[in-house]
Amino acid sequence: CVSEAAKGAKYVDIMPNDALPICQCDACRAACARANDPNCPMSELVWGYTKYVAEKLKEKKVDIIVTQMAYSQYRSIPPSVDIPDNVRVMVAESGPWALTNPAALKAQYDEIRAWKAKSGNPIWIWTYPHKFWSLAIPGLPDVAPKAWGAYYAPLAGDILGTFAESETDRWLYHYLNYYVFSRVMWDAKTDVDAVLDEHYRLMFGAAAKEMQSFYETLEHKWTHDLAGKVKDSPAGPVTVPPTEPEIWERIYGPDEATKLRGMLDAAAAKVAEGSLEARRIALIRREYFDPIVAAIAAYGKKKADIKALVYTAGQSRPIELRPFGVKKGREPEEYVKTRVTVAKEDSDLVVRYDAEDNRMDDLQGAEKPLDDNSIWRDASLEIYLNPSADLTTYYHIVVNLFGSVADSKGIRTGARSQMVDSSWNSDAKVKIDRRADGWTAEVRIPLASLGEVKDAFPAEFVRNRNTRSGKGQCLYNWSPFVYGFNSLDQFGTVDIGAGK
Repeated sequence: CVSEAAKGAKYVDIMPNDALPICQCDACRAACARANDPNCPMSELVWGYTKYVAEKLKEKKVDIIVTQMAYSQYRSIPPSVDIPDNVRVMVAESGPWALTNPAALKAQYDEIRAWKAKSGNPIWIWTYPHKFWSLAIPGLPDVAPKAWGAYYAPLAGDILGTFAESETDRWLYHYLNYYVFSRVMWDAKTDVDAVLDEHYRLMFGAAAKEMQSFYETLEHKWTHDLAGKVKDSPAGPVTVPPTEPEIWERIYGPDEATKLRGMLDAAAAKVAEGSLEARRIALIRREYFDPIVAAIAAYGKKKADIKALVYTAGQSRPIELRPFGVKKGREPEEYVKTRVTVAKEDSDLVVRYDAEDNRMDDLQGAEKPLDDNSIWRDASLEIYLNPSADLTTYYHIVVNLFGSVADSKGIRTGARSQMVDSSWNSDAKVKIDRRADGWTAEVRIPLASLGEVKDAFPAEFVRNRNTRSGKGQCLYNWSPFVYGFNSLDQFGTVDIGAGK
């Protein structure tokens, strides 16, 4: 069936919706089992349907090319499905930010070429050289024209084109990326260095050398230190974005900001005041450098505010949890109070929750075995501790309304990544008391299970108010600064040694 809008068009896209769930009907489950591919069990089914559509179009003599992405559960090449010659495959790859990870880059090129060989035609690709998701760091230029050129040029003959999904917070960050991209996609043999030399000369005149250094410094920071940061993991090298302290105290720390300012000052001194070149340098200073300075200042204020978020055992008022991520004036309709206290008692760290609730009969939960991974979905509390204060190793304990426990040890590897060891046991002793208008929990954690314990260390406390009806559900936490519960540098501080 071809819609009126598609008549006369050369291409029709039949890609399934994004985040396609795996169908659980008997026929699909049987087909997935036959595919014998645990990573992408839907490939045989989805590409089988693509083949069916393409062959039907040929049978009906409809001159249309079918296109579909190799993506998600149907990313892998289906061995038993031949791709008709009126199909053009699109493959999703991370793109230019993979250049600093040779293994990842080779894997992307190999996958692209394998799909080309499978389909018998050049394919097209969807790439992601953007500042989205974990790289959404306001104020940092992701200018990287050399990386854009270096990634796409070697694919000449393998691809018929690409979509570069390239969200950024300032369009000007990408103007040079787009220019080089356009030149390379027009002619893969383009000398990118020559193109950039011409750009610096025509844009900045006598200051070309200084401005080139400025741009290349920004590109190196983005491609190597930010988007291209690689760490070893049990699964091999992985790319992970750095944490805020790494960004604003090292990559773009005060000394680095001074160097960048010096480059711009040197460039401005090379051109006539008020000239077109001078105004362009001023534009780049305003659009590229000033946001960095503002972001550094914002980080400094935030760091000071986080440092002031301290609970002192035996001296502070109880910690009051607040709705997670909710801006003032947009609080949930049902707001229930949760108070937390922390104390060091003999050889235990004792965390006590007092959770008010007017829906006790509606709260979700049941007794569950140790480390059941669904405990957090119940009415429950979560404790995050970084007792060594190294901002890397943390412990996570989840307790539900029935006293069931799940605990794990985490190693933070980047801003939004971690390795988790669920075999770690806290040996926590839990006492739950329920009443008509709420419940309390006492969690006794042996200090010996926490390794090195400083007198003062980062911690975060969470309450999951989950109900069977769905009414009044809300996530509560302590620190208003956290964006994820492995962001140890944005936790509050618990001081258990002040009374010694």
